[in-house]
Amino acid sequence: MKIIPIMQGSDEWLAWRKEKITASDASVILRSNRYTNPVTLWEEKMDLIPSQPTNEHMERGKLLEPIARKLFIEQTGIYVEPLVVEHEILFWMGASLDGIDVSRKILIEIKCPAITGHVAALNKEIKPMYRDQMQHQLAATGADICFYITYNEFHEQPLNILEMARDEGRIEAILEAEEAFYKEFLCGWKRPPENWKYKKAA
Repeated sequence: MKIIPIMQGSDEWLAWRKEKITASDASVILRSNRYTNPVTLWEEKMDLIPSQPTNEHMERGKLLEPIARKLFIEQTGIYVEPLVVEHEILFWMGASLDGIDVSRKILIEIKCPAITGHVAALNKEIKPMYRDQMQHQLAATGADICFYITYNEFHEQPLNILEMARDEGRIEAILEAEEAFYKEFLCGWKRPPENWKYKKAA
């Protein structure tokens, strides 16, 4: 894992993201994200369209993330801090981590959803798009565990923590699809087909 000394949210960070396949891109490329698609992702990376603007939910998450991280540290005794990283070998693979511990073996991913999303997490549900995001982070860092954390200040149990281990099979699929997308469409300046989905070569 290579540490990138830039601050999340800065102009330098935004420029860095344009040149990498990040954790939030994983679900788009793997088609587990129903809110966008590989064509839109490609257009954003190529600066053909503006990146997705922030909305009230995203702004809420930015405000509450430090609170959730502090509560996680207090409840578990595991100190974590945000970090921007790249894969040690796959230079195109990056991740902006909500938190990583000093041993570099434990990650956290924080979401601050509405009550319905928080209750789903309390019932041990993690959306496929978030699973792919976390497996990408585990692949980029070499860490063993990623804790999925949801925080909603209005619920009687405001913080919920779920543990997710590495899934080597899913990581393999993620790496193959991301590398194919990066090499064929980003390096090749080639627009993906509208219904593009990675298919492993026979």
